[in-house]
Amino acid sequence: MSRNLVETIINIDSDDTNNIVRMLMLMYTFAGRNQTGKIEGITKLAILDFLLRYPVALDKALENIESQGNKTIYKKKFKLQSYEVNSIDAKMMKFNFAPWDFKYRRIVHILSAKDLIRINTDGKKTVLVITSKGIDTSNKIKILKDYEYLIVRCSIVKTVFGSWSQKKLIEMIYSTFPEILRVKAEMDVIL
Repeated sequence: MSRNLVETIINIDSDDTNNIVRMLMLMYTFAGRNQTGKIEGITKLAILDFLLRYPVALDKALENIESQGNKTIYKKKFKLQSYEVNSIDAKMMKFNFAPWDFKYRRIVHILSAKDLIRINTDGKKTVLVITSKGIDTSNKIKILKDYEYLIVRCSIVKTVFGSWSQKKLIEMIYSTFPEILRVKAEMDVIL
């Protein structure tokens, strides 16, 4: 592999655009039809985003839920693409859902600075709410064919996991991905 290709891959991975779009569309989906929904906590956002960013993880989480007797029609609606199953990302995932993870705080503040979301506090809890500008931007993204898969997956994530507490999400992550407990934060997790 040439040095230029490696540098290009590194630059793509460090570009915030995909993270911003994914998190904005997640916030848009959580806003719901009345556009007042919210995500309570950066940790909850990070876990939900993890499931979106790594489709193999979402697939495994849905399988885990079904294996515990919780039937969901969403496993049938969710289809992994062959490139997702065979990609390097399917085997190795960067995962850190702790509230001090710099990436999520940085992206949340970028979204806030662009007036796409509002950051509220409720006691010690951070509450994330999409703004009207965020809704307008999301509506423009939503009609782009390249993001159809993301809209469907955001809907699945909201429907299956949206009402779960942060604690229940953390427990689900640990039961679905016990290997996470064996690694340090910011390391690659090999599934």
